[in-house]
Amino acid sequence: MQHMAVLVVIGLAVVGVFVITAGMMGASRTAAARASIRAWLAAAIANALYGVFGAALPRVNELAAFVPVFGVPALVAYLLSRFLSP
Repeated sequence: MQHMAVLVVIGLAVVGVFVITAGMMGASRTAAARASIRAWLAAAIANALYGVFGAALPRVNELAAFVPVFGVPALVAYLLSRFLSP
């Protein structure tokens, strides 16, 4: 459970870094929020694959952990992309 919480916080930090960096560079914060979803999806899949193949955890456990680990930061990024001005 603690590992999942740490990963969710890291995912939220990734979203924040993408959006803040885009704002500082004068790029679209909306596009950056959307791009963070793709980047976090890759990281969450890599984490799940390591859990299944590296740590020998059951696939069903990793699938159950994948949903909040990817879903919470992705939802925040999606909402930011909807409500941030371009």
